[in-house]
Amino acid sequence: MFLLFTISNYICAQNFETSWLGNYTGILKLYNAKIDSVNVRLTLSRIDDLRTRYIMTYDAPNRPEIVKDYTIHADPKHKYNFIIDEGAGIKIKMKQYDNCLLDFYTVGSQWMSASLCIFKNRAEFELRGGPLLEMDIDKAPNINNDLSVNSMYLGFLQKGVFYKIQ
Repeated sequence: MFLLFTISNYICAQNFETSWLGNYTGILKLYNAKIDSVNVRLTLSRIDDLRTRYIMTYDAPNRPEIVKDYTIHADPKHKYNFIIDEGAGIKIKMKQYDNCLLDFYTVGSQWMSASLCIFKNRAEFELRGGPLLEMDIDKAPNINNDLSVNSMYLGFLQKGVFYKIQ
């Protein structure tokens, strides 16, 4: 019984889809004070059954190339939980929903959230964030003192579509 449980957990932990692996290229749009764009290469490759290498390379004209080389770790106990290790002790929890990996975290006084969704021949990436301070608007009324709605300001958005290279 223990062996069956261990094997089933091991199989479930291998949930980073093999079909997601590969090389992708496309344009990332940067929305802030103005709209800018940058060429991006995304590589997803298997390290072992529980780890996937995630490399995103930003190549903008007249700027140095930026390479983000991360490792995505599958949680062997929870099929849809992951941790993306950005190095230097930065580890962010991620969750898989259907064909998307999602996260939500804070950096200093900023909130941030990212999504990476993989479809048949393309990947869609979004990174969004803003200040942790509430917007200066009226709060929704409390209903029986158990509901209030606070809105956060969206300060920036990065959005890209990348196509798989055959």
